[in-house]
Amino acid sequence: MKKIILFFIFFSLTTKVFAAYLYVTDSFEVTMRTGMGTQHKIVAMVPSGEKLDVLEYGDQWTKVKRKSGLEGYILTRFLKDEQPYYQKLTSLTSKFENLSSENEKNKEELKSLREENSELKIQLNAVRKDFEELNEKYISLKKEAAGYLDLKKEYEEKSKLLEERNIAASELKSKLMERNVKIFLAGAGVLLAGFIIGLSTKKKKTSRLY
Repeated sequence: MKKIILFFIFFSLTTKVFAAYLYVTDSFEVTMRTGMGTQHKIVAMVPSGEKLDVLEYGDQWTKVKRKSGLEGYILTRFLKDEQPYYQKLTSLTSKFENLSSENEKNKEELKSLREENSELKIQLNAVRKDFEELNEKYISLKKEAAGYLDLKKEYEEKSKLLEERNIAASELKSKLMERNVKIFLAGAGVLLAGFIIGLSTKKKKTSRLY
């Protein structure tokens, strides 16, 4: 029974599962030939990081297909089943820069909204003050019935203006909340991307030691 278990462990360690595609390994160009062997004609120089479709996998030579449709054989030792580290780092750096840029943009928009909100609050307070003063006059003059109709019209206009300001203040408050959420999410994305970049760089340095 122990021998059977050891056999399966050995088999699982020595058997490699291959993806439907492979990448050319780090930082150079490799030759693609018409057949399995250096005596065959070179049909292309494939740069590092290019993604290739696997047609026939072999221990020494693997038949692959480029995006252009060109087929040929490449030494298997020059192929790997994951994207090169420098490409991963480039991709993560780009994402990090995009998130940072978006975060800065959100901050600028938030600053603008806050300034607009402050100005609106000042206008709203001024309108409320005018409305309160007018309301007092309205009540007083209504009792006296002098100039009632003119005052009523002005009162209605001020009431409408106050309602419009209240609606505008409510909409701006919603925008501020939405922008704060975006800044929080973008900031979290920046921290996560920075962490992943640091981790990838650390892995790359570690792999170079071996």
